[in-house]
Amino acid sequence: MLEWVCFYMKVASVPVFFDDITRHYAKIFAELPAKTMTDLGAFVLWIQHHPVLQSLLGENSLPLWWHESVFKKFQKIHTCQDLTLRTLRVLAAHKRLNILQDILKVLNENQRSSTTVYWHTAKQFSQSDVSALEKTLSDAFGKPIVVVQKEQPDLLMGGVLLWNDSMIDLSLSSLFSNLYTEIDHVFTCS
Repeated sequence: MLEWVCFYMKVASVPVFFDDITRHYAKIFAELPAKTMTDLGAFVLWIQHHPVLQSLLGENSLPLWWHESVFKKFQKIHTCQDLTLRTLRVLAAHKRLNILQDILKVLNENQRSSTTVYWHTAKQFSQSDVSALEKTLSDAFGKPIVVVQKEQPDLLMGGVLLWNDSMIDLSLSSLFSNLYTEIDHVFTCS
């Protein structure tokens, strides 16, 4: 069961946007100087305050000049290093400014010394079982994992793992609920 949990946690931890090209960008970003990363973070904050621009960044149908104009508009109000501007220009040239926020989020997560995983279970596990889970997850992710356990009897059996922005629901109550929804859908659609 622990191998299964580790597998699903790894799959859930890899962001959907992480295609091969984005992985390449993330490797490059990991080597950028701190000042450049700060400037890129400032760009992300700036774009978050402009929701229309943020939503349009994901549109690949927009012409290349539009993507470049977004970072040039940012450049007018924020003094950046040359390396920051070149990085933004490369992302704009590939219409990938929209993934910058996700890349920075993953890089920040990877730099943390440990990750906390919240384990909501129907029945309290022994400390030795929790320690075994921590060790297995730590080995799988290559960094310390701290498991915080909370008992929730309404889950019936199994449990729910929560960390960062991810969740794996292994509870029996959710399985029953999903089964009920599927059966109800079959009878209402027939």
